Amino acid sequence: MTQLHQKLEEEVAASRFSGAVLVAKEETVLFRAAYGSQDAGKEFAVTPATRFCIGSMGKMFTAVAILQLVQDGRLCLTDTVASLLPSYPDTALARLYDAHAAELQTLAGFIRLFGAREAAFPPGSRWGYSNFGFILLGAIIEQVSGLNWEASLERSVFLPAGMPATSAAASASATASPCTGAARTGLRPLPFYAGLHAGGGYSTIDDLHRFGMALRITATVAAHRA
Repeated sequence: MTQLHQKLEEEVAASRFSGAVLVAKEETVLFRAAYGSQDAGKEFAVTPATRFCIGSMGKMFTAVAILQLVQDGRLCLTDTVASLLPSYPDTALARLYDAHAAELQTLAGFIRLFGAREAAFPPGSRWGYSNFGFILLGAIIEQVSGLNWEASLERSVFLPAGMPATSAAASASATASPCTGAARTGLRPLPFYAGLHAGGGYSTIDDLHRFGMALRITATVAAHRA
């Protein structure tokens, strides 16, 4: 891990990296460190407890919540979207879940948020990255669970996995500014925003490690979900 630490120090010195890093082998943490600043003004140092926007990593939470509903017998992967959300075409839920295998819409489709949408290609015929597919999965979670997406994830994923620092919204403190590092890397800064079914939200390296372990020990998640 010495080489990893040295490389990260070099990247920070060159203004190419600012963040927290955790390396683990199952439950055992082998490396845990933080580097750089969590704000553009470099007033606040990153710590292992700093919350970062996790982008599309949030899709994992939506996927787990869907499969928990399947496990509980409240959904079936052969259900159609139309049977759960009547305004949408008959697209099998399994195809939506299966690695974006039913891309219902491209970016242009996000402009029109209402109304039925035809599939861009037959479900399962090819792969296509689909944010909109996960937005539909989130809507299905809300419809079936009777809870909004954030409350459903808190009950079914974050609490049982022991993830107290993970949520859809940014906190007032201990959250890295979205523009950290953007000026030197050429990335476009983003404002704080609430996570949605297709991603976003905020978490820490420790919480994400706990999530990974909860997936490996599936009984841990199931036992605390009721």
